[in-house]
Amino acid sequence: MMRASEKLRAQGSVCKKIRVSIRTGMFNPDEAKYANGALVQLPYPTNDVRLMTQFATEAVSRIFRPGFR
Repeated sequence: MMRASEKLRAQGSVCKKIRVSIRTGMFNPDEAKYANGALVQLPYPTNDVRLMTQFATEAVSRIFRPGFR
């Protein structure tokens, strides 16, 4: 997230949505698979790494499922 916000600031840009996704390893066919993603609408356009990280972390918390590797 830090690098993304640095690039936004360097461009003079902001973002208003963040996409986060998670996926289990694909290389062991015997393990259960899980993949999910979330699109987060930020409250206002920003390039603030703290706000972006906060909302991305909340999104990961919603889609994460314990027990998968």
